[in-house]
Amino acid sequence: MTGNIVWIASYPKSGNTWFRAWMANLVSSSEEPVHINSLPVGIGNSRTLFDTVSGIDSTNLFPEEVDRLRPDFYKELSSLSGANCYYKIHDAYQQLPDGQACFPADATRCTLYIVRNPLDVAPSFAHFLRRDIDQVIAEMNQDEFIFNREREHITPLLSLKLCSWSEHVLSWLEAPAGMNVHLMRYEDMLRHPEATLSQAVRAIGLDKSEEDIRRTITFSSFDTLKAMENQAGFKEKPPQADAFFREGRSGGWRDSLSPQQVSTLIEKHGAVMQRLGYLDANGQVIDL
Repeated sequence: MTGNIVWIASYPKSGNTWFRAWMANLVSSSEEPVHINSLPVGIGNSRTLFDTVSGIDSTNLFPEEVDRLRPDFYKELSSLSGANCYYKIHDAYQQLPDGQACFPADATRCTLYIVRNPLDVAPSFAHFLRRDIDQVIAEMNQDEFIFNREREHITPLLSLKLCSWSEHVLSWLEAPAGMNVHLMRYEDMLRHPEATLSQAVRAIGLDKSEEDIRRTITFSSFDTLKAMENQAGFKEKPPQADAFFREGRSGGWRDSLSPQQVSTLIEKHGAVMQRLGYLDANGQVIDL
C-alpha cells in the first residue's frame, strides 16, 4: 500500500523551507510567486494539526504519549488526502519503543531528504536560535538529542528527535525501502537548481515541463523569499531570530567558525561528510 504523504525531511537549517517554496510554486498556477506566509506545505509536527486530526489535546499528554500516537496520526493524514500531500519534518527517522515506525511507510509516497554541510548548518542554526555556536555544535554532536522536549514550555510544535547530525542523516538514508528516500544536497539546490528540482519531481512522480521547472526556480529565488520576509515578515520565524532567510549560500562557515569548532564537527561527522561529498579522501573540506 502506498500512501499520499511526501515528506520533506531535513536537519534544521538545511534548506527545507526554501524547498517548500519550490514545491508551492511548482504546483501553483498563479502568475505571481506564492507568498512565504501561504506555503501549502504542512508542518508534520504541528501541535495544532495533531490536535485537530487526532481529536486529542496534546498539551494534556506527555511527549512519550504523543509519540505513540504519531504513526496513527500520519496514517489519518494520508487517508484524508485524495492526492499527494506535503509535510515538512525535522525529526530523525525513528522506531518507537513499541516497535512502530514514527513515519509509517504505508502512509508515505516518498521522502525528499535535504542535507547541508554541517559546517554551514552550525552557524545558521546558532543564529536562528540566538544561541552560542559552541552550544549548538555540542547539540549537533549529541547522540539521541531531543529538541523542544520540556513539557513545562508548551510550544506550537511537538518535540522532535534530532539525534546528532550524522545520526539524523543516516537514519533517513538507511530508512526502510518503503520510505522511498530521495537525497538532495542544499549546495546542489544553489548551484544546479533546475537539475535538482527535476530529479525531485521525478522521484515524486509529477508531470512537469522544463518551463514549469524554470518558472518555479525564478519564483522561489532566495532573494525573492528574503524580500517577502522584509516586507511582510514570516510567520514561522521565531521571535528570538532577526530573520529567517539570512544568507542562503554555502561556505559561510569560513567566516563564522574557529579552527577548533571546525575540527570538533569534522571529528564527529567526518565519515558521513565524506560519504556526502563534503570532505575528500584526506579529510579536507571540498568547496561546493
